[in-house]
Formats: sequence, structure tokens, C-alpha cells
Amino acid sequence: MKQKAVIVGGGAGGITLAAYLARSGMDVTVVEKNESTGGRCSTIYEMDPTSDPSSPAHFRHDLGPSLLLMKPIFDRIFEELGEKMEDHVRLVRCDPNYIVHFIRSANEMVSTGNGKMANRTSSKTRVATLSKPSPQTPDRIMLSSDVAVMRSELNKFHQNAFDGYLRFLSEARRHYDLSIDNVLMKNFDSWWQLATSPVQWMNLAREFDIAGTVWGSTGKYFETEELRQAFSFQTMYMGMSPYDAPATYNLLQFTEFAEGIWYPIGGFNEVLVSLQRIAMKYGARFVCSTTVTEICVNEFNRTTGVRVSSTQNPQETSFIGADIVICNADLVHAYNKLLPNPAAMMNRSTMKQKTSLMKSTAMAHRSTAMVPKAAPAGGGIIGAVSGTIMPYVDRAVPANWRPWLTYPERLRRMEHTCSTFSFYWGVSRNIPELGAHSVFLCSDEYRASFDQIFKDGTLPDMPSFYIHTASRVDPSAAPAGKDCLTVLVPTGHMNDAEDYCDDPDGRLAKLQARARAMVISVLEERLGIPDFEALIQTERVMNPIKWQKSFNLSRGSILGLGHNVTQVLWMRPRTRHDVIDNMYFVGSSTHPGVGVPIVLCSARVVAEQILGGQKCGEMMPSKSTGMVGGMMDTASSLLNYASSAVFGNSGSTATTA
Repeated sequence: MKQKAVIVGGGAGGITLAAYLARSGMDVTVVEKNESTGGRCSTIYEMDPTSDPSSPAHFRHDLGPSLLLMKPIFDRIFEELGEKMEDHVRLVRCDPNYIVHFIRSANEMVSTGNGKMANRTSSKTRVATLSKPSPQTPDRIMLSSDVAVMRSELNKFHQNAFDGYLRFLSEARRHYDLSIDNVLMKNFDSWWQLATSPVQWMNLAREFDIAGTVWGSTGKYFETEELRQAFSFQTMYMGMSPYDAPATYNLLQFTEFAEGIWYPIGGFNEVLVSLQRIAMKYGARFVCSTTVTEICVNEFNRTTGVRVSSTQNPQETSFIGADIVICNADLVHAYNKLLPNPAAMMNRSTMKQKTSLMKSTAMAHRSTAMVPKAAPAGGGIIGAVSGTIMPYVDRAVPANWRPWLTYPERLRRMEHTCSTFSFYWGVSRNIPELGAHSVFLCSDEYRASFDQIFKDGTLPDMPSFYIHTASRVDPSAAPAGKDCLTVLVPTGHMNDAEDYCDDPDGRLAKLQARARAMVISVLEERLGIPDFEALIQTERVMNPIKWQKSFNLSRGSILGLGHNVTQVLWMRPRTRHDVIDNMYFVGSSTHPGVGVPIVLCSARVVAEQILGGQKCGEMMPSKSTGMVGGMMDTASSLLNYASSAVFGNSGSTATTA
């Protein structure tokens, strides 16, 4: 009899894992609460109100990811599933990669709430207006994989900028190689995996430059603030600030320049639809509009399946049995809403299990406040000291290292990625001033804007934002003569009072209105389009509350748990439950981390874990060409060509790693 597996959630990780397990011969069922699979990689359709109702035209938007990076990983996943990606998905390369605009504030403005701007009075709310840059300082840069274009663009900023660019790529490539070989394709069940070869990992830590930051690494190679900004904003793909993200993550910039940025014709969801077809080819079943209300665990601390209800009739529940359950839902949601309380499992555990459960069961202080508390009644001196000191200990000790909290509580307190106000606009005409990917960076207050997102948990006074114009590379995304715009404005995730609530004090609604007004104002001034708002024919908005409700995302954090140094490798939540042996996790909040290609790697390592060490590559009908061979060849050619083009036989020491 086939072993039965139930996967909770049909996102990128769940679909990919379903394909691996079904191909290995398992009986796989994927349960998805929404009407269709894809999760944050879903597609939005909005009807053009001016089209003929008998044959309506539509604007098509990517809900989440709008560009495909690390293409060799996708190629490898399809190859290991016995397929070729090009047989399923048509990819087009975006050139240029981005047009980056530097926004400089001339004076402070406030929004009137209707998309118009008025002079600032006493309000603390600021929205950008643009100043005239000096002739010596470009107000934009085109980022491209074309070496000649990059040399021309960079030399506008300072004389040695292109030399610095080559050396920056060399470091970023080294980080990429090390990450593929030592992190993304490996699982980390215990700190002991690092302890058994401490010298090796100490050397790797130095090579990874984990003590440095992405912002710091740009300072080694670029002399102007604008170039440092243009080569550091990419950490937002991981929901992180470049001032906090370890320098290792400049590998993202390497993938963009070495292998390029790609877009799937039909939208990013086409990639997951193709993987789902492969999974179904091997017998996997996908059940949508069905909510998992509980992951069932028996008295032996083994999961027996899941309890589900229909989204149309939530009162009626049913049970789906399984030998293995894998959770692709948000990890914080799963531990706090779907799995049994750790204390309840401890009561029925064996001594061996109790040892593991001690990690996730309250041992002592279980304070949830982050401010000093008064001593409890009758607590005496010990109570007073505990109530005063513990909140400060909570701040100093990373959440995943706090044994006085239950494991679900630790997850809730771990660093989360940011959220966004995302605006999906169908506009009445083409806007040629916008490329496929346009980035507007608040150059004057770059550091302050990130601090407000990640330290203050709010929308910056001067936000940076990103616009994806899918119709620039895929005309089918919008009716003829029109454009579809997806605008992402990063903001802080929800606070404790707002989590799982409907904006009780109206704060988020006000921030959303300000973000919208600011984007319209900047586009009017920078692109020279008067009354831009009048061009908007269709609009849909996602905000932290909607992200949470649509996908059960803790605090409305769009990418789940953060990726700082204390939340990676064995310090990141594991892919297998500590006590429930037949319970696994896949997705962005578990190892190896966030981003669609990294989540595909998560599905790969979990598949190998479930299949008892069988390597996914062993399921392939023919020998693999290697995960990054194609990329490395491209990168070597790019760096070698660029170096010779610039330096000739001058004997420059710019390395190609």
C-alpha cells in the first residue's frame, strides 16, 4: 500500500514537494484554503470597464513575485522531476533589469488624502516631492546585464565605478557559490552538524562575511550614496533592511547581473501551475476551498492526519488520514493555531520525548510584555527582580533562544520580514516612461526609511517603492494600448494590538492612503504625467491585514520569519518537528529561507528527508548538468569579458572568483 502524505497549503513549497513525493510513489493530497493554488504567487484579474461585456478584456497582475531569479535552480527542479522547464514555461529576459530613480526631497509635504499634495504644516506625515539634482549627479541609473551598458551608466557617477562593480560582482559570486554548496542544498537538524567541523564553519563564516552587512559591502566598492543604494535595495526581496542583512546576501545582485532577470509569459503563477501539472501527472490530488482547522496528533505523539472544513460551510468538518503530514502554511500560524499545545504533548510523552519537549514548553518566566512589570502580589523580592529584569532579557536575547517561552511564543516573537501596501492598477494608456521593473529610492532618507520600517514598524515618512509593468514584456497582461501596474510600497508588519484584528484604531487605513498619495505624487513629478490618478481604471489593494487574512501570515509579514544571522541554518525553525516524528514543514519560514527559488530548495531538502536520504537527483532519468554550471559559465564569461574590455593588458588585479 502506498504511503499517504497530506500537505497543508498549496504554495510554491507545497506544490513542488507534492511533485517530488508523488513521483517517488507516494499517495499525495494537497489541501488549500483558497479557491486556487499558488499562495502569494497567485494571479489577479480585473476586467477592463471599457471593454465589450460580451468579450471582456482584462488586466492581469502578479499578486506577489514579479520576476524570476536564480533560474538554474528552477531548471534543476524541473530536471529532477523528469521534465524541462522550457517545455512548460516560456521565459523572457528583462532588459534592462531595472530603471532606478533617486528621489530627493526639496521640501516637506503632506497628503490631503485624495492623491493631491499640500504644503506641510505641523503634521509628522511627509510625502516626497522632487528637487532638481545638480548636473553632476544623475537622478537615475539603468541596471543591466549588458557589460557595455553598465560601464557607461556607472562611469556617470565616478571614474572608478565600473572597476568597483567588477570587484563587487566577484565577492557576490563567491557568496553565491558558497551558499549553493553549503546551505541551500543541505538540511540542518542540529547545531552538532556545525560543531563536528568547527574550523570549516569558522572559515566559511569568514568567507560569508556574516559580521558585515550588505550596505557595508557596497561601501568597499562604490564611492557615491546613489550607487550604494542601487546595489543594496535588493535585500527587500528577503523582506530585510540592507543595514541589517548579512553581506552574504549580495549574492542576489550577482544572480541579477550574471544570469539576468526573467519573466514567465502568462504571469509568475505559470511556473507553479506547471509544477502542479507534473505533480498531478504522478497522481497527486489538489483540494481547494478547504481549510485545515487542526493537525491531529494521537497519544503517541504521531500525527494521524488533518481535520478540514469547507470554506463555504465551515461548521461541517471531516477528517483526512495520513501517514505523514507536511505543513506549507505559515509556520507561526501552524504552531499557534493548528498543532497541539506543547504542554499537552508533554503530559503524554515518553522520557525521551520529554527531553525534546523541554525546548518548547514553558520552563519559567512566560512574560509576553516588553515593558517592566510590577512585582506580582506576594512575589516578594524575587518576584520584583524577575518582573523588572526579564523584559530587558527578552530584548537582549534572540527570541528563538528564550527557553522561558513556549516554542509557539518564540516563533511569534522572532524577527519577521516586512509587509507591503501593494496597489494593482489598470491604467487607460501605455506609460512608456516605466520599464518592466522601476525602482524609486528615497535617496535623501534611505537609512531613515529602512529604520522606520524595521525598527519603528511603520510606513516611512519618505518611502521607497517598486513598480512592475508586466505588459512591458508580456502584452497579454493588459488590453491593447493600456498598461497594468503593480506598485509595492514596503511598510512595517502589524504590531501586537493589530495582529489578527481589523485595524482597531484605523492606523493602517491612514498609512495606506498616504502611501497611495505619495506614489501618485512622485509619478506625476518624476514622469511628468499630470493628474496620474485619472488614468487608473481598475484598482485592487493588499495591505498587512489582507496579507494575513488571505494567507494566514503572522503579523501580515509577506515573507514570514526574517533571515538575520540568529535565524539561519540550525537556528532557523527545522523542517521536521522535534517530537512528532511524522510531521514536517516546508516553506519560507523554515530552512533554508525566503524567496521562491529558496522555497523550492526547501521542498527539495524535505523530500530527501522524507524519502530516507534518497537524493532527488537519483530520481532523474539522466545525469544532471549541475545546479549552477550554466550560471557559472555565464558569470565567468561576463566577468572575464568585462575585465578585459576595461583594463586590456594593464595588469589590473580585479578578480573573477
